[in-house]
Amino acid sequence: MAATLLTKRYTVVTGANKGIGFETVRKLASKGIVVVLAARDEKRGLEALQKLQHMIGLLDHVVFHQLDTFKTQFRKLDILVNNAGTTGAIIDYHALIFTETYELTEECIQTNYCGAKRMADSLIPLLQLSDSPRIVNVSSYAGKSGCTHEFLKDFKEGYLETKGWPPHMSAAYRVSKTALNAYTIVLAKRYPSFVKTDMNNNNGALSLEEGAANLVRYLALLPNGGPSGLFFIQQEVSPF
Repeated sequence: MAATLLTKRYTVVTGANKGIGFETVRKLASKGIVVVLAARDEKRGLEALQKLQHMIGLLDHVVFHQLDTFKTQFRKLDILVNNAGTTGAIIDYHALIFTETYELTEECIQTNYCGAKRMADSLIPLLQLSDSPRIVNVSSYAGKSGCTHEFLKDFKEGYLETKGWPPHMSAAYRVSKTALNAYTIVLAKRYPSFVKTDMNNNNGALSLEEGAANLVRYLALLPNGGPSGLFFIQQEVSPF
């Protein structure tokens, strides 16, 4: 067991049953890294696991595991990818109906920010046992602080449609992503050594493969001493 821990790298990817999270799991596992596929819905998580395990060479590198027992089985963690997210709204793209409720707002904040923070806080002891630990918080341009302030102002004044804001982006989503960005900076200062989805109706500029490739190559697999606590748009560093 000790020898295995020294040679293998272990990753947890949340929100991994579909989209960028799924593709991130596939890419990391194809590099020989043991990946724990985490999903809020156990049935969907197991279905995603089965799909990945049928891919050549991934059978021994992807598992679906309850995170509360992760520590006893794996004993260390090298990479945490906080990818789980929700828009905080119900969107009917055909009828162009956007529904944002208190319950959806609460779920959005709990998933996008609170969930990522709880995950990082609980797994930091395991990350500290790694020679090259890394936390990747998957955020969004919508969380850029100035952008969020302007959005909230227009939201309050009823100018969202007039100003051309995307109809599928809730206020809670923007606020939760801004908070996540801020928490990323807090983590980087606290631990200096760390460093087209269905949510947008597949209207993104990049494919799932491109999105996950950027995440894996430029973030999750950066070497020791690489950049920390920064906001990336594709491969470029962007100010908050």
